[in-house]
Amino acid sequence: MRLHHAVLSAVLTSLVLCGCKSQKPAAIPADEATLQQFRDTYTRADPTAKIGRVIAVLPENRLVAVGDIAPADVQIGDVMVFMNTNSQIIAMGHVVEKTADAIHLNYDVKSDGRAPAVGDLAVKAKL
Repeated sequence: MRLHHAVLSAVLTSLVLCGCKSQKPAAIPADEATLQQFRDTYTRADPTAKIGRVIAVLPENRLVAVGDIAPADVQIGDVMVFMNTNSQIIAMGHVVEKTADAIHLNYDVKSDGRAPAVGDLAVKAKL
């Protein structure tokens, strides 16, 4: 009987400490193969599609830097969507600045999304 109480106590303690809510999984960064797979998929549907990866985040300013995309291929004001590696749209943003090797976007998080994280994908395409 004591073992039963000990197990029940341990389960209840873990529920209190961890909470019952399901938490959103951590971002899985896109590797080179995933980036290339997204590029292949989207350029088949839209030959002008541009796909890059988030390389830096300033959440307090709702800004991200995106690399792996030629800044000349986008314009200030262009709209892009941020996706996780499961192809789920998590946020939307628009280009606010371009540097020699990256583009900077501010973003808005979807109600069921999350802020973009390093390794997420940024997609400019006719979806």
